[in-house]
Amino acid sequence: MPYTPNYAAGDVLTAAAMNSIGEAWTTYTPTWSVFNGTTSIGNGSITGSYVVLNKLVFGRIKLTWGSTTSTSGAGANNPFLFSPAPGYDINSGFATRTPIGTALVEDSGTTFFLGVALANSATTISVQVPQYNSGISLLYSDYLAKGLPFTFGDTDAVTLTYCYQRA
Repeated sequence: MPYTPNYAAGDVLTAAAMNSIGEAWTTYTPTWSVFNGTTSIGNGSITGSYVVLNKLVFGRIKLTWGSTTSTSGAGANNPFLFSPAPGYDINSGFATRTPIGTALVEDSGTTFFLGVALANSATTISVQVPQYNSGISLLYSDYLAKGLPFTFGDTDAVTLTYCYQRA
């Protein structure tokens, strides 16, 4: 249930009142899918949590790849899709590819990429990450997908944070 403040003009805002603002984060298990393909979390993990303040939804998702985590039937142009907070669809006023947060894509022990979390639809979030050539020049930005920005392996991770107006 979203937090709705109950203050009127002229009320004194005390430290105790400030401490009561908001709710505890709620955990959920996000769905992870791939456009035109299938996913299997295997021995990896996916976790999520969110909090709702009035009409704003704040959330985070972490997908950690395991040795048996896989995608199939999906090429490099088919983005990974993640579900936002359950029961709080993304407002339809957000067009497809509207930035709603950040992403950290980690090639465990090697490198990492910063990306942008995008509203893909009312019920899905995708990630856009930069693509570089061997000379470390930015070539373009593309969806996080099978093989992009690297081939995922055991302990690699994708962490998203997002904020959007709920429907």
